[in-house]
Amino acid sequence: MQIAFIVQGEGRGHLTQAISMAQILQSNGHTVSNVLVGTNRGVDLPDFFIGKFPTAKSFMSPNLVFDKKSNKLCLRKTLRKNLAKAKYYIKSLRFISDEMKTNKPDLIINFYEGLGGIYNYFYNNRNIPVIAVAHQYLLLNKSFIHPEGSWFHRTLVNFNSRITALGAEKKLTLSFTPFPDNFQDQLFTVPPLIRQEVTAAGPVQKREDFLLAYVNQSALANELIAWHNENEETIIHCFITELPTKVLHSNLVFHSLNAPLFLSYMRRCKGVVSTAGFETICEAMYLEKPVLLIPLKNHYEQRCNALDAVRAGAGMTQKDFNLTPFLKFIEEGYTPNVGFAAWVSSAEEVILNELEAFEPKEQTEIDKPYQFSPQDLSFE
Repeated sequence: MQIAFIVQGEGRGHLTQAISMAQILQSNGHTVSNVLVGTNRGVDLPDFFIGKFPTAKSFMSPNLVFDKKSNKLCLRKTLRKNLAKAKYYIKSLRFISDEMKTNKPDLIINFYEGLGGIYNYFYNNRNIPVIAVAHQYLLLNKSFIHPEGSWFHRTLVNFNSRITALGAEKKLTLSFTPFPDNFQDQLFTVPPLIRQEVTAAGPVQKREDFLLAYVNQSALANELIAWHNENEETIIHCFITELPTKVLHSNLVFHSLNAPLFLSYMRRCKGVVSTAGFETICEAMYLEKPVLLIPLKNHYEQRCNALDAVRAGAGMTQKDFNLTPFLKFIEEGYTPNVGFAAWVSSAEEVILNELEAFEPKEQTEIDKPYQFSPQDLSFE
């Protein structure tokens, strides 16, 4: 099959999922014909993604807005900013439509891009089948346990999820563990998409005496720095989007985003500190590393990820970057989820079964369209 990707480009999660999906498809004889990525400004695709998809194209897409001081998700600013850019998003929809008409894929996989769902509903008219893939669809599953007292944010996140999946033939839900499928809503649970680089590397037997941290905002790094100022004996390697201008301490080392280097440190570290992004949790679980999850403030989806990850045995969660309880947890309370690797290893078979149902078939005499005959109206 010729398969097109539409990918939400905010953060690294959905980009990494797209890479993993491409590896599965290409190793089974399918072709990724074109890759379209929605970003804040319609540009600036990260190097690790361009390295896998050199011909990927970007378009301007809605994004979340966070307060630079408090790190909280700002719903009003998000709404105001995206409404002001509505005309650019209309151009993006036309761009997606033109790309699909030019490439004529057999199937489209949408990795949680809102404009991908809107394109499918208003432009595609189901001419090309669409599969929606994201871990966020698990929140639509009736068996999922949500945080208490979050009706408004739950409604908002699920509304956005439904927009990304408008008109989709199936919604494939990436999950830490199996969940019951919902056939009525075409909601099917599948294993996480983990890059071949991670699964091929696998866990190491001996841990080294340092923590690995991943933060996507400089303000979060400030919280980490504040804790380290009081705990300078702890060695931390932190990957961040924007490096500090000066070296702060020899035991607190900052790195720019680099996928191979990040994987190398994750395999060797004794624990991972991160916001509650799904992909980082999955990679840490596969490599049998305990995780401290600190959800972004007002980010309901990350709160759900953190609670579900704790349920699945990934590690622990808290509201701030006080790493002292986590260090104790590493030594006294962590036991790897030994079943997780087996669940991940089934991803290729499970996902291909869901996708290859849409593979075009050559017409035989039986498959050819039926020709109407007046005898069809006979009741004899």
